[in-house]
Amino acid sequence: MTPDYFFVIGVPKAGTTSIYKYIRQCPEVCVSEPKETGYFRDHEGNRGEFERQFFSHCGEERYRAEFSAGNLFHPNSPSRIKTLFPNAHIFAILRDPVDRIYSHFNFEINIGIRRAGSDISPLIQNQGGSWTQRMIGLGMYHEQLLRYEDLSGERLHVFLFEDLVRDARGVVGRICEVLAIAPPPEGVFATQHNATRYMRAEGLYRPLQRSWRSLEQSLPSGSLRPLKKAKDWVRSQFFQGGSQHKPERSDADVQLLAGIYAEPNARLAEWLGRDLSHWTSPRERAV
Repeated sequence: MTPDYFFVIGVPKAGTTSIYKYIRQCPEVCVSEPKETGYFRDHEGNRGEFERQFFSHCGEERYRAEFSAGNLFHPNSPSRIKTLFPNAHIFAILRDPVDRIYSHFNFEINIGIRRAGSDISPLIQNQGGSWTQRMIGLGMYHEQLLRYEDLSGERLHVFLFEDLVRDARGVVGRICEVLAIAPPPEGVFATQHNATRYMRAEGLYRPLQRSWRSLEQSLPSGSLRPLKKAKDWVRSQFFQGGSQHKPERSDADVQLLAGIYAEPNARLAEWLGRDLSHWTSPRERAV
């Protein structure tokens, strides 16, 4: 039996890891290894190569699934996915774009790119900076979704991050309903996935992180999967749970971003048929 495919295309920091953790427990689904292949951002490719590279471990499951959170943003991904998998279902998870920027900044602290306590305000105020332009661009959801709508039509399905936070079981159940498969076991929803963590022993972690990068660059791609598992375990030893050290939000920064997103969010709300007036508020939110 030839398996069907579906793709969860993003956005970053909007719950794709949680969806991945839940969906992979469905017996009728085999997920890619690794979770985010990045294949369609970088390759025209062919179906056989894609399947051999990322799904060689699969058996007779009805579906195969790939979760690259950047595929919504990258302009080449829609046509490349639909060329190889014209009947694939496409799922997008959207998050308030201002919340998403703060969460991404916090993520960069989490993985050691930025030091704990770094100030996001100079980046937000520097509208010409490459980081800020990219972060803002990632939140222009409506124009990105239209690329998929043109190719996928009714096979494009959109959810909101707040729906996932409020009712993960319901969102995953809806995805399974679309695919006509059984949902995962009830117990999988008891665990929060990809929660924010904060670095400890920063002075030791950063040199170790540089060593990992050098090692990854020197090894053939086929040996990176076991290395990643070891790296993830070591990395987990340097982080702890908690909600402290969140990047501070100034009303001026949030209002600046809210103004940028006002029109794009209005177009998105009309397209979705949903009220998004609660987005881009200056009030403090979880990151």
